Amino acid sequence: MDNLPPREQARQLLETAAALPVRGELRSAIQNALEIASRSRRGGLTDLNYRNAKPGDRILDPDRPGLLMRATKTRRMWFYRFTPPGSTKQTEHHLGDYPEMSVEEARLAWAPLRAARLKGEVPGNSPDQLTVRELCERFIHYYAARKKSSARKDQLLLERAVVSALGDKAVVDVSVEDVQALVSAQVAAGNARQAEILRSTVRTMFRVALGQTPLPAARTAAHRADKAPDTPWIPRDTPNPAV
Repeated sequence: MDNLPPREQARQLLETAAALPVRGELRSAIQNALEIASRSRRGGLTDLNYRNAKPGDRILDPDRPGLLMRATKTRRMWFYRFTPPGSTKQTEHHLGDYPEMSVEEARLAWAPLRAARLKGEVPGNSPDQLTVRELCERFIHYYAARKKSSARKDQLLLERAVVSALGDKAVVDVSVEDVQALVSAQVAAGNARQAEILRSTVRTMFRVALGQTPLPAARTAAHRADKAPDTPWIPRDTPNPAV
């Protein structure tokens, strides 16, 4: 490290500090300092670059390895792309959607993941920490959108009925009672058919996450470039709460 410029030495030390389990004002100060140290002296990408992203665009931040925005017709999504230790295949960790997650927030979210990877760890959630929101997003993006003509309807149903109620809950903690409550709410609202669709969609989503239902083959160049994370996404012994 002694041969590196002082700015780069400081940035690497701050990346290490960002990976420590500190909280509150100290964590905010470390992340703010890391953001400053990571900025390109020549300016780099700005909010305008991301705001003007068109469907099909992929924007890689040259100053923050692995920080990626992918734009579709309906969404602009932040990812951290990396190669896990011992693997030759890249994978991605979804950080959030723009503009709900701003450029600054995406960069702050990227920093500890990058620091973890530099330490030889696998960044992001482990299978038993995957949230319901993240599972729904993966299911729609890598399964429904590539296989089902009803993908948009599935997305809206999951967002309104599942993510709104269980979004931050760990997938491994979702119970039969949780799913039954969601289904019962649809029935109580007079949507019996929607209740059946909801249960079926959640059942399929868990089967995909457990590796029991295979992901669709990548038939287009865009799909091959946007490789789905290997399944299972959750521990194999996780019960399917929608059976």
